[in-house]
Formats: sequence, C-alpha cells, structure tokens
Amino acid sequence: MLSRATTGSTFGTGIAFLSAGLAVILAKGQASWVPHNAWLAPAFFTTGGALVVLSVWLGRRRAGLSQDLRHKFEQGAKKAETHGAESPAILAGRDINVTYGPPADPFTTPAGTPKQREAATAGARPNLVFAGSKQKRIFVSPFSRDGIHDPRSQDEREKSQVALVFKFENRSLEERKIARALNVIAKIRFKSQDGRRERIVDYGVWLNSPCNCTEIGIGDTCELVLMCDIDGEFVTFEDRRTTNHQFHDEFSYLDYGNVDGLEIVEIVLVEQNTQATLTRKFKVSRHGNSFCSSEL
Repeated sequence: MLSRATTGSTFGTGIAFLSAGLAVILAKGQASWVPHNAWLAPAFFTTGGALVVLSVWLGRRRAGLSQDLRHKFEQGAKKAETHGAESPAILAGRDINVTYGPPADPFTTPAGTPKQREAATAGARPNLVFAGSKQKRIFVSPFSRDGIHDPRSQDEREKSQVALVFKFENRSLEERKIARALNVIAKIRFKSQDGRRERIVDYGVWLNSPCNCTEIGIGDTCELVLMCDIDGEFVTFEDRRTTNHQFHDEFSYLDYGNVDGLEIVEIVLVEQNTQATLTRKFKVSRHGNSFCSSEL
C-alpha cells in the first residue's frame, strides 16, 4: 500500500505531465479545437512545474509527520515495557478485552446509586421485636420541637416524671437481609380486664423523637412512652405532631388521659415504608413505687 507522501507525489507528477503534453499540443497547433491558443503553452508548463514542486513538498511534510508520530508511539511502547509495573494506567488496562456495543442509556441509573442499592435490597424488611420494658424518669417538654425526652439538665431532672417505657428493636438475622425501619408509628389500646372500658391512642409518643414516628436502624432500639405516674395518677400521652403543623401553645402537641384500671395493653407497631407490623399484648400494673408488666 502506497503511503500518503508517495500518493501525493505521484498525483502531482501526473498533473505536471498532463500540463506539459497539452502545452506541446498547443505549441505545434495540432489540436483543431485550439487553433489560436498556442500562447497557453507557457502557462501549462508553469502550472505543471508548480504542481510538481508543491506535491513533493507536501509528500515530504506528511512523511515527516508520520515519522514523528511513529517515533512517539515507539517511545511510548518502550516506556510501557520499562515502567509498566509502576504505571496505574497500564496496570488498569492490562489484559482487557474491549467489547464494542450500543451506547449506554443516559437514563439508566449508575451503579452504586441509592436507587440501585434500593433495588438490590427490595426484598429486605425490618425485623421489629419487643425488647423489654423499663422504668425511668422522663421530661415532658412544653415545646413540640423537644417533645418527651430524657432529662438533659439539672432543672429538667428536677421536673422529670417516672414513666414506664417499652423497648423495641430492629433485630438482625443471619438467614435474611434486614432493612432499616422508617416512619414507625405506635398504636396503643388500653382496656379493662372485663372489656367494658378502653382508651385508644392513635400515635404513641416515642422518647427523644421530634415527631409522632421514629426510625430504627438495624440492631438499634427505640423506647415508647407507655404511661407516667403524675401525682399518683396513671397518665398516657398521644402525639399530635404532624408534618407542617405548628403548635404555639405550651403542651398543645400532646393529648393525655387517665388510664387507671386499664391493665390490658395492646401495642401495634407499623413501619409505613414496607408495611411491616408487630403486635404485642401486655398486662400492666403498679405495685408500690414500681411498674410491673408481663407479656400475654
């Protein structure tokens, strides 16, 4: 195969000979169709010569560029052979078979994005379990942004109340993948033993939560405020905090009611993302200064 330099030179030489032939024909006046144009011969000679010079110059220039590029590629190959083990780029590209296919869909989710990770764990669900009860002191804040929380200062400890809290865990399992529990709400039903009286709480209060629900990470535990002893009276709370609802009056984010004598308690946890639920029933009482609870 001819190089670009050789091709350019051959083309220019052909044009030059063609111009010279035409000039000779015109000079001798042998072409009937150009009887009076012999004066064009010098022009054809001059044009042919210029084309020869131009084609030779272009051929040498292209040959020079090709040699420069070839020299650079040879230097790069030698450098790769000498320093290949030290070059991350060479190491990354070694023994890679390139397969050409259709261009990537610009709307395809890239690997490792939240949507892809969510798809990979589409079958995962929280594993909510009851993890025991506990008596502790809590502080009922007058402000909705703080809610009911563990005492954070000496003043809050002095104003705290004794409460019974139930602990719930999102327990990990070896046999299946567990998902984080999002937007977990608690529905509580208090009933008397004879079933004649009851009190229903649509949204139980999660301790240290800024809203009427909570999130429970894998292996984490959250505490649900079941009832408080306020001046010898058993009181339960209902959380009224919802999205974009402002509570300007103190304690207005809470509803509360007396649950004395309502010893049977049914708790239903609902994880609103996957609709995972947990239902447990307990008997709750107070003996002296201590709360007592047992699972039914």
